[in-house]
Amino acid sequence: MSEQPGHWYELTTWADSEAIESVAELFARYGYNEGVSIEEPFLQEQDGDNLRIDISKPAVIRTYIPAESYDPATVDRIRDGLWHLGQMRSVGELTVT
Repeated sequence: MSEQPGHWYELTTWADSEAIESVAELFARYGYNEGVSIEEPFLQEQDGDNLRIDISKPAVIRTYIPAESYDPATVDRIRDGLWHLGQMRSVGELTVT
C-alpha cells in the first residue's frame, strides 16, 4: 500500500460483547494516538424511548493508522492477535481500507 501524507488506513473488525475490551486494547496498541472507535448495536422502542445496548449482536471496532506510519508487519501482528482472541470469543477478521 502506498504511503501518502494526509491519508489514513482504517482497521475494522467486529466482536461479541465479551471481547470488545480485548479487541479495543489490541487496536489501541497500534492505532494512532491509541484511538479506538466502538460502535455498539442498540435497541430502541418504536416511540424512541428506552435506548439500550443489544449485547446479543456484535460491536464494530475501528482504529486508524496514518499512511506514513503504515507497516504491513504491524497489520500482521494485529491479525495474529485477533486470531488468538477469536480462540476464546467470537471475533471477526480484520479489514483494512
